[in-house]
Amino acid sequence: MNVFWPYYLINQPNRIMRNLFLLLPTLLLLQSCSLAVRSKLAEEKFPPIEAEQEILVFRNSENIPSSSALVGELSIGDKGFSTDCDYETVLAEAKKTARKSGSNLLLIKEIIEPDVLSTCYRIKAGMYRNLDKTFLAELEQRKAERNKSRLPADADYAMVYFFRNKEFSGSLVSYKIRLEDDTVIGKIKNGKKLTYKVTDFGAITFSAKTEAEETITLNIEKGQEYFIECGVKLGAFVGRPTFSQVENNFGIRRCEELEQ
Repeated sequence: MNVFWPYYLINQPNRIMRNLFLLLPTLLLLQSCSLAVRSKLAEEKFPPIEAEQEILVFRNSENIPSSSALVGELSIGDKGFSTDCDYETVLAEAKKTARKSGSNLLLIKEIIEPDVLSTCYRIKAGMYRNLDKTFLAELEQRKAERNKSRLPADADYAMVYFFRNKEFSGSLVSYKIRLEDDTVIGKIKNGKKLTYKVTDFGAITFSAKTEAEETITLNIEKGQEYFIECGVKLGAFVGRPTFSQVENNFGIRRCEELEQ
């Protein structure tokens, strides 16, 4: 019989507690990087969608053709410690789950934005399958129309919109947004937006820094609009800035609700 462990537990409690204390941040970090993903599949099973095929997203106001097969239902929420859960991250996780389940169409039925209860986006969606090429081409055209730039056709500039949801977590943290030459183009605050007119085109990197630095690079084209969702992620002291590019139709709706 091995009597080492009882002896160790009785005689070295401080060392055990110290090891557990050192391990706790790692466990919390692992927990914070994950989302609560739940899916309920229909009785009929389908093979996964090929990696090169895009997962298309519908909104609740749009109709799924009756020729589409129901794959299942999906919900993504907050585990309680999740921090990497902006809209694009949650949507990417939904697409990943849909692909594995054999669905190439996501119908977003509900979007719960960050609030006092959670800093995460939470969504509920239906997963469908329709591989008809004519139908998919029509969807691609519809998507392009939704994300079409609102700038004049002869515009010799582009617009970049930074926006930040009003959240309780990190609400006191604001940060400056800079260009590569360290020029400050403005400050983004909780529940506010920032508009920047661009006359130089090509790859442009924007950055922000608190206790850590975050960057995002956009390939700017004349006459186009770009929407960047900003946030604050859990940090050791004051929180870390986050950037995430979102589709124009989503960014337009969010920016209309926020003040400059």
